[in-house]
Formats: sequence, C-alpha cells, structure tokens
Amino acid sequence: MKKYGKLIALVIFTAVIFGVFYVNAKTLTSTLPQFSFHKLEGNDQAVESLVVNGDIFSSIYGESFQIDQEGTKYRRDKSFIHRSVGYYRPIEIERLQNEYRNFMRGKEEDPNAFFENDDVLAYGSTPYDFWSFSFDNFTFEIAVLDKHTNKTTSFSLPIPNRKDFWYIEPYGVKFKDDTLSMVTMNSIYDELSEEENTQVHIYTFDTKKKQLINDEVIIDLTSRNSEVGYSSIDLMLNDKTDEDQLIVLHSFTSYMESSGNEIVDEYTEVVEMKEAIKYNFETGEKEEIVLPKDEDIGIPFAFVDNTLYFAKVANKNLTIIGYDSDGKKLKNNLDIPLINKYVSTSDIIYQGLVKDSVLYFVPSSIDYDELGSIIVVDLKSLTLSYSGQIAISNPPENGEWLDIYFNNPELKN
Repeated sequence: MKKYGKLIALVIFTAVIFGVFYVNAKTLTSTLPQFSFHKLEGNDQAVESLVVNGDIFSSIYGESFQIDQEGTKYRRDKSFIHRSVGYYRPIEIERLQNEYRNFMRGKEEDPNAFFENDDVLAYGSTPYDFWSFSFDNFTFEIAVLDKHTNKTTSFSLPIPNRKDFWYIEPYGVKFKDDTLSMVTMNSIYDELSEEENTQVHIYTFDTKKKQLINDEVIIDLTSRNSEVGYSSIDLMLNDKTDEDQLIVLHSFTSYMESSGNEIVDEYTEVVEMKEAIKYNFETGEKEEIVLPKDEDIGIPFAFVDNTLYFAKVANKNLTIIGYDSDGKKLKNNLDIPLINKYVSTSDIIYQGLVKDSVLYFVPSSIDYDELGSIIVVDLKSLTLSYSGQIAISNPPENGEWLDIYFNNPELKN
C-alpha cells in the first residue's frame, strides 16, 4: 500500500484543488450579469433551439457566455477541457466531433468547411502553414468519409498559381457523385496601382482520382480605395440559398455625407447593388439575376425558392423585402420595429442566421442601458415568428462600466 500512497495522495490533492476551483468559479458566476429571453410578440417555440453567444467586458473582468431559453451559462462553468480551448466551439462542430471523432481529428473547426448528407461527410479547406514565415495557406486539404463503409478518402494538393494571390479564403464545399466543389475568395493586390483584384473561384475535385479537375472564376472584380465608398463581394451559400445554388453579390457602398448642422448616424450608408450571379453546382450553369432598378430595398441576405430577400434599416425599423428573380418583380414586404440604437443593414448579412428558410437575427452589440433584440422571421411566408428582448439581471454596481457583444446566433442540434 505504501507503494501507491504518494499517488493516491496526489490524486486526492488534485481532486480537492479542482473541486475548490470549480466551486469558486460557480460562486463567481452567480455574481455576474444574467441574461434571458423576453418575448414581446410571437411564439416561444421559435427560439427553443436558439443559442446566442456573447462576450461581456467590465472594468474588472471579461467573460464569454451563452444564452438560451434556460438562461445564461458562462464559459468558466464548462469543463477544464472545454475552457482550455479558449473559445466556444460551434455547436455543429461539437456534434461532428462527437459523432465522427476519428474523421474530425486535425480538421479546422469551421462549419463552412464541411458538407454532410445521409451518405457522406466531406471536408475541404486551405489550412494555414504554421511553420512558414508568412503564416500562409498553400494546399487544399480534402477528405471524404463514407458513412456506410466507414472508409475515409483523403488527399492534399497544391493551390494552383498560389504566388499570384495575396490571400485565398475558403467559403464552403459541396459534394455529389464523388465530386467535391470548393468555393474560395481569392485576392490580388497591386501596390503600384493600389488596386485590388477579387475573384470568386470554384475548384472542383475528383475524389476517386484525387485530382483537381476544374478551376472556374465566377466573378472578377477590380477596385481601389475611394474617399466616397468601397466595392465589395458577398457570397450566399449553404443555408442562405437552396441546396445547389451559390449567389455572388457585387455592391458599392457610399458614405453618407453631412451638410450644415445635419448629424449623420455612424451607420448611415447607401448601398448600390451592381450585379448578382447565380451558379448551379449540379449543372455548372451561371446566370445573372436581373436586379430591381431605382428601388431602395437594401442588401440581399438570402435566396430561397428563386426569391431573393433584401433587408434595409431606416428610422429604427428593419424592412425585409422579397424579390421574385424569375418574374423580376418585388413581392410582399415585412416591417419590424427595432429596439437597438445602432443597427446597420450589413448586420443582417454578418449576424443573421438562415436555417430551413427561417431568419434568426440578433444585433452584434448593445449599450448597457438598452436591451438586445431577437428577431425570427419565416421567410417563405414573410411573417414575424418571434420578436423579443435579451433582458439583463444582476447588473454591476458602483458605476462600473459594461460592454456587451453578441456573436453569430446558433441552433441546438
């Protein structure tokens, strides 16, 4: 027994230390601000799967948290293994890691890098080389798991003409009939002319032969810095479009200038849509979507059943408009009052989650003296399913400042 005495003592000591640490962490958590969903309109069932991630900062602490219908959970309450990661893994990634542990080992934790159906789980990425001086990406990493045989096919290939590009950023993958397609945004910057060339590529791989079989450029845009605004390209993929569609959007955003004593809101911008392109992964066909002319309808954020959905923010009101891309006509629209002081139209693009033709939207930040908004919209019927607030209790005392930021909303599996 003496032989194991020191080991037993060490185990007991470690258990006590972790127990004290956990109890102290739980005690501290109870003193932190607590958040909860508060319905204003609609059905609570619309948010029963909703999870809002966030970060809170004060003069004495900074913490990450998650909110759902049950209340607030801080990251410090997670297990030591979860806390050691330093951030919340996406819920979808945690599910894949639990169900396909071997396949997921060494993969990047970006849901957009994966495609899944009943038969396969496919992965496509351009991982960064941590050992290179430039900390850059030089290769494609492709892997496909056959769920029926549990066999994995994986391979790496160099990115063609990589030296020509400033950066290459992957946006999503599709898989069908042993063919994997990867969507990337490639950028070229000319220091002499100060022009930036942005290209949207679709790289196609034969996973049986482990070969790159096609490299198609969907759009090629050259722009440069401007004092009056900027050009941008946005992509809609995965749940923001029908299953086999990619939508490429080219827009120009102008800065709103003030005149006289007029005070312009910091988010006031004018967005002009230049072009929209629809690409069909199944047929390989590319066609231009004819956009409405001289209509102030904001920025497209989703494409469902050949309807392009636009959003705009004005006068503390969010307006969502449907546009029939086949009939080339505006459909019905929905006006939703906003609670927050500052919400930009682009927030819908970057903070909105579209899943099964439903939009979930939570603005990215709020002031301490206001409540956060929660908006859930059924896009097909263009009706408001839920409108609510993120209420706060147990706020800091003694004039302590507080900054609250919300990250992209997620849905529980």
